[in-house]
Amino acid sequence: MAAFVSTAFPGSAGQELTASDAAWSKQNGFTANAIIGGDGNWLVSTSNTTYAIYQNSATPPSANYRVVATFTHIGGALAYEIGLTGRAATGADTLYFLLHQRSGNRTRLFKRVAGSQTQLGSEYTGYTLTTGSFELVMDGDQISVKIDGSTVVGPVTDTSITAAGKAGVLTFNSRELGTADRAKIDDWYAEEITAGVTASPGAGSGTFSGAAPTASVSSSGAYEPGAGSAVISGLTPTTTRTTNALAAPAAGAIALTGNAPTIVRTGSFTTEALINNTGTILSAEDVVWSWFPGGRIGSLDAITALDGTGSTEADGTLVIPGLTLGSGMLLVAQQNTGATDDAVYYEAGAVV
Repeated sequence: MAAFVSTAFPGSAGQELTASDAAWSKQNGFTANAIIGGDGNWLVSTSNTTYAIYQNSATPPSANYRVVATFTHIGGALAYEIGLTGRAATGADTLYFLLHQRSGNRTRLFKRVAGSQTQLGSEYTGYTLTTGSFELVMDGDQISVKIDGSTVVGPVTDTSITAAGKAGVLTFNSRELGTADRAKIDDWYAEEITAGVTASPGAGSGTFSGAAPTASVSSSGAYEPGAGSAVISGLTPTTTRTTNALAAPAAGAIALTGNAPTIVRTGSFTTEALINNTGTILSAEDVVWSWFPGGRIGSLDAITALDGTGSTEADGTLVIPGLTLGSGMLLVAQQNTGATDDAVYYEAGAVV
């Protein structure tokens, strides 16, 4: 996923953030300054009385996104607090934010709604900051915090803030005596969370346990799982059909590992027009049929017939789909009042 906004906070050391980059603005009610750090390439704050909270003007594609940055402890004993914000309503003091507090090594999740602040979930105290990747994740009503890719707070279900708002940063007391940086925020970005298909256990493959799946391939070349087989949901596998075989799945397709699937190629049998003994074409008539695959008159005893029902077309032909490719014998009957007056037809041919 590509970030819809990112920055490494370039500028002159000591320069206030909005002067360095006009895309940033202060959140309503927070007057403290965030400034560019000692190397001109990170973010700190000198205020030890109130948070410096800023939002970026970039518009998220949706309300489902994550805000990510690298936090680094530089040194000293300051009780600094640094964090990330999301779904911030400009001028409304409404937002979600994660907060890492040096005192007690606490990582916490909060919401502010019209200035009223509430902690979400339980604080996490199992991380002593040196350098780490912190994430504020907002996916629908699931809000969480990650450190180095692992969820440490939440997901917490909360529906207080549903608009996309803006992504931003928070910093407090992270520069000592106005000269020595003690904790920095760097490599900040925000990216949309999009739904997708995840391959498991490994990229490009799947594992099927139990009986081997049975798949049939119709004349169009599409996979059709057979009775009792595994059904693959998600993206449709891409296959190539040749005259006598199926090629391997195309690049990026779903591959079946383990037992090889059984491939059955099917087609249809179309009869000549069915005409009764008076020369009348049997148009749109209900019939029953029996298909003897590979059968010939005089040698049908060892063949298991496939039986079915259908209706003739307007021209008197009968089309039977879903038969296994190959030749055989078809018997068709127009059932009348009894077995002695059924109209019976037969035709040898091939399923194509």
